[in-house]
Amino acid sequence: MRKNTFFIVLFLIFSLGIYAQEKIHGLAVIAEFDDFQYEASDAAIDSLLNQKSGYNKSDNVGSLYEYFKDQTNGKYEVTHTIVRIRFNKNMSYFRNSTGKNPDTNKPWDWGQAFADSVILKVQEKYPDGIPGLTRYKGKPDNGIASWLVLVPFGYSAYGVHSAIPFKSGNEYIPMNHIGLCDIGKGLDYMVRIMAHESSHAIFRLPDVGYQKGDNLSIKGSAGSFCMMGWNAGSKNAPIDYCAPILLTLKTAEVIDISSDFKGEISIKSNARDTLYRYVNRRNPKEYFVIQALNHSKWYPTHNVAGHPMDIGLAIWHVVEDDKAPMSPWFRLVQADGIDLMNDTSTKPPVATGNDNRVLFGKKVKSVNGRINPMLSWLDGSIPSLNITDISAPGAIMNFKVGDYCLLYTSPSP
Repeated sequence: MRKNTFFIVLFLIFSLGIYAQEKIHGLAVIAEFDDFQYEASDAAIDSLLNQKSGYNKSDNVGSLYEYFKDQTNGKYEVTHTIVRIRFNKNMSYFRNSTGKNPDTNKPWDWGQAFADSVILKVQEKYPDGIPGLTRYKGKPDNGIASWLVLVPFGYSAYGVHSAIPFKSGNEYIPMNHIGLCDIGKGLDYMVRIMAHESSHAIFRLPDVGYQKGDNLSIKGSAGSFCMMGWNAGSKNAPIDYCAPILLTLKTAEVIDISSDFKGEISIKSNARDTLYRYVNRRNPKEYFVIQALNHSKWYPTHNVAGHPMDIGLAIWHVVEDDKAPMSPWFRLVQADGIDLMNDTSTKPPVATGNDNRVLFGKKVKSVNGRINPMLSWLDGSIPSLNITDISAPGAIMNFKVGDYCLLYTSPSP
């Protein structure tokens, strides 16, 4: 009986899809004009988006498919149907003096208005629709999970939506969260912009730039250390998701540590399968997440602005938001204790660690709330967390965890 019960449980696990990959199939539209046509073929764009492994054209380190599969630890497979449309007009046609979209007579913005024109053109070319498109499972829109428009005019936009539905199979799907992506005009095409815009659409991930100190209403502070940040990645290589974003995806195992932990912790750099967390005992929604960063496939040596990307142990301060679970408040605890990531007075902002003061392990080997004011809870209290013996940056990093209170305990009389 026990043997039969085991197999029944095993069957239920697999039938419920707990270990199954989530397959998402979206639409990518190549938009052309009388005065502009892409040099790349549909097959070349298909490889850029959908090649299963080894994509390396134009110095890309992988395809869009590879990026999502790697970032989600193999949990998500994202592919796109490639279609090409052409407006029998020059691009200047859409920059008319009335400030209205000539196709829909709506205010022009190169975002929403242009997306409407694209939808109308795709419907004209495919009156029976395009089958097999995956719908976003969340509320309120339930539209197509990934809708990309490849455009040549140096513009990237997310969140535009349309009242014009699009047919897929036997149903009409609302068009929401459309990403307009400039992937380059010649034979060099970038995955980076598409990875950012698709991450918005597929997972509803937020932009993470300056967060203005402790203002919880302004979400995220990752700078260049996350695909959802500004100047993220190199010209043709997206950068990893940061640890707080990985937590929202729930694709990694989370190991909770405490200040009474004994021994040394070893952590793989750029790991997307395991994350280490130290939780505020008074507020389980607030915690520090620890990860190691090293130059690798999705972690370039320089960002797109040419600034060096620091390597070492990263400690993220995170506060979850029940109303916006995919958009927690967070910031990077910097090794020098100064929140340079949110200091707009520096030009450029020192958010990439080009002075070797951001991440731990190079110069700073220990951290607790007494020696680093950024390692404190939002209410100002200091956690008992004391991290010491941080190893030098590398493929594996080691550190020890203890209780800083023990360091200041007065000896018994």
